[in-house]
Amino acid sequence: MQLLESSVLGLRAARHVFTDTAGTEVTLFPMVHLAEAGFFQTIHTDAFSHDAVLVEGVRSPIARRITRAYRWMGGALGGLVVQPPWPTSEQTEILHADIPPEQFDAAWRETAAPTRWLFEVAAPVQGLVMRFTSSRASLARSLVTDDLPSRNDVMLWQPAYAGLTRALLDLRNAHLVDTLRTVLARSPAPPKRIAIVYGAGHMPALLRYLRQDADFQHSDSQWLTVFST
Repeated sequence: MQLLESSVLGLRAARHVFTDTAGTEVTLFPMVHLAEAGFFQTIHTDAFSHDAVLVEGVRSPIARRITRAYRWMGGALGGLVVQPPWPTSEQTEILHADIPPEQFDAAWRETAAPTRWLFEVAAPVQGLVMRFTSSRASLARSLVTDDLPSRNDVMLWQPAYAGLTRALLDLRNAHLVDTLRTVLARSPAPPKRIAIVYGAGHMPALLRYLRQDADFQHSDSQWLTVFST
């Protein structure tokens, strides 16, 4: 199932809706860190009109350091903007579904030191390089995501990266799924319309849970323009 699609027109994100037999809807919003301002406005208006919305964000100094690449690219590439803070909403229950900062920091420190240091240095450097050398088209191609590992994911994975994968994806995926499971198990009934606004790389774990464990069926999809080229 496609999540982020690149074409000659630009980058699009798939808004997928899943429904169970009780009529509960779970809508997935695959996110990116850089987009046209209108994309973020559309997501915020749509997702934060649901009964409940699950959002990401590791509130850790380490996480902030390794995401500098996106912030340093802000304003480049024809005016793409960095993902803004989550809005507030009186009608929507907002649930922070990411892992606590101390858990992330502990998992990060378990990663082999050379790999960890290289990643912390390489991330912002990559942001600077992309700021001056990338185009919207090349960025769009690099962000393509679906629910299966890409050939590059398989070919480039090395045991040294296992700690990074655990900290950046595995632990966070598990916490996100557990949070959704808890919301769906609420008594006497869960919220009827649940939105999940999360990085596209975390969506495959949610898709597996919804389709294989929670018995949700895909009921609708809509393409949203992240940015044009």
